Amino acid sequence: MYKAVFILILTSVLTLVAAVKPAEAKQCPDYNGDGVVTEEDIYALVDRFGTYKGGPTLSSQIKYSKKFDLNSDKRIDLSDILIAVSYLGQECPNDSDDDENDD
Repeated sequence: MYKAVFILILTSVLTLVAAVKPAEAKQCPDYNGDGVVTEEDIYALVDRFGTYKGGPTLSSQIKYSKKFDLNSDKRIDLSDILIAVSYLGQECPNDSDDDENDD
């Protein structure tokens, strides 16, 4: 439930600041590999919110992974989420890089 509220807030914020385009992602934020950026992909990113390169593992063995670091600043933060939200509904080429635990 908290994820849905979080996404709703982010989507609203993104709508309000539509004139300010976040930095482009170095890779498409389609984490489930279905070819389209959906809320499920955003949830996967939100699960890693607050992680950083070399940082501790969060609950449920969740830790930093560079594939979720869309602006390559070595941390998963609001910037990465805003970038991903800007891709919602867009098609992405299927990426074969599944290096989930690359820290």
